[in-house]
Amino acid sequence: MDVAGGSVAVPDLEPDEETHLGFVKVKDKKPGPDKSEKESSDDEDDEKHPSLVSRNGAYQIVRAMKAMNATQRNEVSALGFGLLLQLNAPKELPTKLCYWLADNFNPRTCDLILSDGDRLHVEAADVGVVLGLPSGNITMEQKTTSNLTEEFKRMFSNRHNNVTANSVIEKMLTHVHGGVWFRRLFLIAMSTCLMDVTSNGYVPRGLIGNFDNVDIARNLNWGTFVMQCLVDHTMAWQKTRDKYTGPIFFLLGLYVDRVEVFLRPVDRTIPTMIGWTSERLYDRQKTEIKHGGLGGGHVVERFALPGPLQREGAGVAQRTGAA
Repeated sequence: MDVAGGSVAVPDLEPDEETHLGFVKVKDKKPGPDKSEKESSDDEDDEKHPSLVSRNGAYQIVRAMKAMNATQRNEVSALGFGLLLQLNAPKELPTKLCYWLADNFNPRTCDLILSDGDRLHVEAADVGVVLGLPSGNITMEQKTTSNLTEEFKRMFSNRHNNVTANSVIEKMLTHVHGGVWFRRLFLIAMSTCLMDVTSNGYVPRGLIGNFDNVDIARNLNWGTFVMQCLVDHTMAWQKTRDKYTGPIFFLLGLYVDRVEVFLRPVDRTIPTMIGWTSERLYDRQKTEIKHGGLGGGHVVERFALPGPLQREGAGVAQRTGAA
């Protein structure tokens, strides 16, 4: 493809990635070459532990970031999202554990209720650790109309609001030399994939107006925004059990880092999910189910980098020894 002043390879998009992030009860999907063995060991627990599957928005944006050239990655870092570039998002998530997380998060208190009654209180500060996002004090608002929204729709030759995250990613990657619209499209795609997904998979109209001035992106209150999405979407899902469109990837990353079960298989990092592969996440799910059920671990303190390593965009987070 020869566009925007250069050549760019846009990653192939899978058919199901154009669909919404709807969670349904199905058999657990398994990654890796030993898929059938893992399936047979877990199938007996299907009735006791319902499964959720989804179009994995985190995987979608992480794959897009890996497809960026050096200039584009530098632009992302300049925005204040250097740590996000280190994020790992497995294609397959442990669907039984994801269901349990959505079911046991209390939106009113922002507590994750463990099986023994212990509580993990979820806060905006956790967002920066799990996802590697900056956080300022400028509130993100739902701006249903803005000049930027209209310009965005014209860019996609679309008078309506049915632009998918994949379309935004494709357009973003064509801006091989970066620029203000590369930055805006990145912020729109990242927010849609990681935080505020609509049931039909389209970019939320109210989100776009927050990114008129990209220079303040690092000063937006991303932590509070993610928490609000978590509360709103989880509350809606718990009423209907229909489609869950909240930031389940954030909640999963928080849980496997802050709730320990036996020995920790990976070092603690910022962002949290650097070392958590699909295989390790499924092993975690299998271990919990085998030894008393999901949610049976103990809560540990939030991880923090020492001293100057806490500065924004420090790159791959420093590791601590596995427990």
